[in-house]
Amino acid sequence: MDYKLFFLGILFLIVSYFYHRFLLQGTEPSMKENNWIGPTQSLYIGMWGVLIMLILGGVIFIIQSLPAQI
Repeated sequence: MDYKLFFLGILFLIVSYFYHRFLLQGTEPSMKENNWIGPTQSLYIGMWGVLIMLILGGVIFIIQSLPAQI
């Protein structure tokens, strides 16, 4: 088992948790109903894209750290 890749994957998952907890949770894209307060639609979608990439990276690093026999 490659512990360097395993802990890197865990780090990615921890960063994605804090990213969602403190940056994305409770935010809405700016629209007429909320008086254009908040990130633009393209920035909001990009923020979710970063979160998805962090989660996928964490899972992939954890899977790569497993022995080849599995």
